[in-house]
Amino acid sequence: MPRNKMSVTQLTFLTGLNMIGSGIIMLPAKTAKIGMISLLAWGVTIAGVLALSHCFAKCGMLSRHRGGLGGIAEYAFGRSGSFMTNYTYGLSLVIANVAIGITSVSYLTDFLGFALSPWTSGLITVALLWLSTLANFGGPKVTGRLSAAVFWGVLIPLLIFLAVGPFHFSAALFAANWNPSGMPVADAVHAALPMLLWSFLGLESACANSESVDNPDKNVPKAVLLATVGVAFFFVATSVLVGGMVPNAELADSSAPFGIVFASLFGGTTAKVLTILMGLSCTGSMMAWQFTLSRVLKSSADIGYFPRIFRKVTRKDVPIAGMVVITLVQTVLVAISATPSLFGQFSVLVDLSVVTNIIPYVSCIAPLYLLVRLDHAKLRQPRLIVFNTTVALLYVFYVLLTMDAFTMKLATLAVFSGWTIYAALVARNNVNAPPAAPTPPSP
Repeated sequence: MPRNKMSVTQLTFLTGLNMIGSGIIMLPAKTAKIGMISLLAWGVTIAGVLALSHCFAKCGMLSRHRGGLGGIAEYAFGRSGSFMTNYTYGLSLVIANVAIGITSVSYLTDFLGFALSPWTSGLITVALLWLSTLANFGGPKVTGRLSAAVFWGVLIPLLIFLAVGPFHFSAALFAANWNPSGMPVADAVHAALPMLLWSFLGLESACANSESVDNPDKNVPKAVLLATVGVAFFFVATSVLVGGMVPNAELADSSAPFGIVFASLFGGTTAKVLTILMGLSCTGSMMAWQFTLSRVLKSSADIGYFPRIFRKVTRKDVPIAGMVVITLVQTVLVAISATPSLFGQFSVLVDLSVVTNIIPYVSCIAPLYLLVRLDHAKLRQPRLIVFNTTVALLYVFYVLLTMDAFTMKLATLAVFSGWTIYAALVARNNVNAPPAAPTPPSP
């Protein structure tokens, strides 16, 4: 293996941790607000997410462009599309990691047993963001090892829960939790979709980290599919079990829902230990996302999209200066998004992160129509790729339709600010400038 590169196992752990790190541990609170009828949204979500993972796996195999996700988008949308892909993806990750930090603080608060003021919670969130940044200074190989180790922080509690939970499952309670508010099926599915997609955000991170893995042509597709299938199993199984163990009213708006679940099972010290392990896994997920974000911005800076500070690396191939800038931006975001309710702050950031992340999803998946035609003779089952591409696009468009107006307004501002930045970039670097018209000969 090349020096300081990840193996396929490490990349799978990193990708899985990006998905499972915060998605699952706040999921019971969101589904409890809707009712267990929200489980119907899993059918739509799993179909869409499996199509997405298949598409990203094929993108990892077919794309030969540099620039991570932006390199894939460039096939169909040119350099402007490549820039917008990496810009919106980077923005999404900046927002997402603040949300993950809030989740980690929520579980810490539950472990300590007392409430924190919004400013105190914000300060702890900022401290965790900086710690997760410092943890990446050892390089990609060290990050891969740490991700694999921290992954057990969420895996062990979940495995214990899956082993013990069925013996405490109540069909009567599950029925009572099904739809206590009488919400129509379509409304319940719509309400659940953004949070469920949030739970899977990260399936594309294997492609975003392709330049940091050994033999990316083979290992990136493997990591995408293995991580997605494994995480989907944990999400669905835990959602079903929680619905038959704890009343919705106890979980709705909880800042540490699994703390309540573990307390109902074990009580006392065991519940506290499992709860803090879940919180620590969130911190590990922050570390993995900070790494992915720094690589996205570095790959973009390498081809002239972002300031040069993001391309500077140490001898261990670590963009420390870029990571510091990223964390400074996140520090500001923590301050301006602070609210009395950690769950409320988390929910707003999650919805905004999902919408901004859908933009690079579309710009990376849509080029598969072209890539399949270019490599049609070499591909097995090209029609399946086209079918999954269509399913994935329809799925993310459906999720967009479920978003509220405020979130869409913020996302629209993000998109137009991106085009403005790209126009300034063209003016500064003469990127994609049309060739000068020839001077007509003198008469």
